[in-house]
Amino acid sequence: MKMVAVLIIMAVVFVGAAHSAEKKATNANALKEEMRLLESAYFNLVDSLILNKLNNIEEPFHAVHKAKERTRGALENGELTLPKNHDKMKHFETLDRRFHNNIAGLLALARNNDRKSVEIVTHRLLNACIECHAMFRQ
Repeated sequence: MKMVAVLIIMAVVFVGAAHSAEKKATNANALKEEMRLLESAYFNLVDSLILNKLNNIEEPFHAVHKAKERTRGALENGELTLPKNHDKMKHFETLDRRFHNNIAGLLALARNNDRKSVEIVTHRLLNACIECHAMFRQ
């Protein structure tokens, strides 16, 4: 009977540890997942501009927003490290906030069918990607 109890306790501890490790791995990959979703949303943005279908821009950015929240959680829990310039995390967070504010502005402009302003913000977003990757990506 004691042996069964010990095995049950070991199984519970193992499952709990595995879940914790899985959660950490998921959080550590949050930024990569956000980047994958962002890449897809950005390609859609460019296609939508080319085809003059600004109403198609917003949808993919909803997934980016959800992923951003997971990335923020990983940052707040200290589960995310930057590939380079780890000591500049505050600057990364500032760039990230500015970037997502620009996305929110872009979506408002797209809803208002303001093509010229959408083009301007699209370029601003691309420049922000280049700046951030140059500073933090290996």
